[in-house]
Amino acid sequence: MKLNLKITRRSLFDMLMITIGAMLMGASLGIFLIESKVVPGGASGLAMAIYYLTGERIPIGITMWAINAPLFF
Repeated sequence: MKLNLKITRRSLFDMLMITIGAMLMGASLGIFLIESKVVPGGASGLAMAIYYLTGERIPIGITMWAINAPLFF
């Protein structure tokens, strides 16, 4: 089976913007939100709430992965 993948300038731009957005989200979680104990919405907020409720025993990254993995499938 042959896949016909065509990468355009627009798709490269979209991939770059998604990458930059993911980096900004990661930086905001690591630098600002965790330090000030602000809980955002969504999967990251739920993961941070679990992190604080368990006495900082369950890492945020593992919890976010566990929440998002079923959503991808």
